[in-house]
Amino acid sequence: MRIAPGYWGGRYYIADPWRYHLPPARPWQRWVRHYDDVLLIDTRRGVVVDVYRGFFF
Repeated sequence: MRIAPGYWGGRYYIADPWRYHLPPARPWQRWVRHYDDVLLIDTRRGVVVDVYRGFFF
């Protein structure tokens, strides 16, 4: 699944994933918040690599 770049920009970016006990992301990946979910995005292609559903409630 792909996600538009506007959804993994600075506004949604989780800068401190260790605080939420998320695994480290690779250099070309980033954790972002999408509603109540957390997504790991491959920023080279905009592809969702991993999803934690209902992470924020």
